[in-house]
Formats: sequence, C-alpha cells, structure tokens
Amino acid sequence: MAEATTGDLVGFAEVWGEDKDSLANPTAQTPQPVLFNVCVAEDARRLGVGNSLLQRCEEQCSAWGDGMYLKVREGNDAAHAMYTRSGFEIVDTREPPPQPAWQERWKGGVGPLQLMRKDLSGSSERQAALAAAGAPAPKVAQDFQVTFDQVAAYRDSDAFVWFALLYVRNVKWLRP
Repeated sequence: MAEATTGDLVGFAEVWGEDKDSLANPTAQTPQPVLFNVCVAEDARRLGVGNSLLQRCEEQCSAWGDGMYLKVREGNDAAHAMYTRSGFEIVDTREPPPQPAWQERWKGGVGPLQLMRKDLSGSSERQAALAAAGAPAPKVAQDFQVTFDQVAAYRDSDAFVWFALLYVRNVKWLRP
C-alpha cells in the first residue's frame, strides 16, 4: 500500500504466488508470481506511486523466482506504457476466462488481456544500486495500519469489499 504524507491511502498493489502449478508456467491461465492489481487514486496518478508499488512487488517476486507476470487489458495505454518502461514484455494475448455478470460489471467489462513478463534475475543488482544511491528502503506490511475510518472516508462500497478481503487475507499483518 502507498500513503501520502498526510496518511491518506493513495494506492495499493496485490501480488500472488500461491499456485504451485502456475509458478513460472507461462501456459497457465494466470502464470505466477503475478501482479494482480495496481490501483492508484486519481489525484495521485503520474506522481510515481504506481512505479513505487510496482518496484516493491518486483522485489517481493524476486524472492520467489526469476520472473514476474501480469495481465493488462488491451487499450489500457497508461498501464501498458508503465509496464513496458519497467521492462515487461508481451508474451501472449489471452481471452479472460468466463466470469459471472457481477464480476464483469465490477471490472468494467471483459476483453483481451495482454500477458506480460519481466525477467527479475538481475533484480538483486538493481536493488543494490538503488541502496547505494540512497534510495529509501521499501516499507513492509508491518509498517502499515489501515483503519475502518480511512476506508469509510472513500464512501465507496468496493473499498469496503477490498478492505474486508485484504484484512482477512492479511490479518496477521494488519491491525484494524
């Protein structure tokens, strides 16, 4: 998660690496480790928040193996440009699996997704270079606390759903 100096949540990312049959398997429906979500508040876009979240996810994934996958909707030019600048390459274009109608509405429709991969085998050298340049160490999950009141301030039912899902999934790291 990323927060402003005011403590407001300005973005979050979710990365998965839990399906052993999908780890480093480009033929899997969703090869893993996979960047599942990068969400940045509209007023925080183009300020480096997405890049910082992406970098932190890459650091986590480099501990799991030498590559990281993601899927991006065709036509999402801003995301595609960010991923390309970061070193991701298109591996394939795939149709998403069938989804219930509520998921299609929630995701804003469905369409072809570009499967992208980034080689992370040289990421330890990059991390050492960043540290030598005085880059701040990335925060870890234990550094963050998200309260119900912060989520309520968004006045968005989807924010409550995501908060509940992330809380249940990470209950040992987050405190309500």
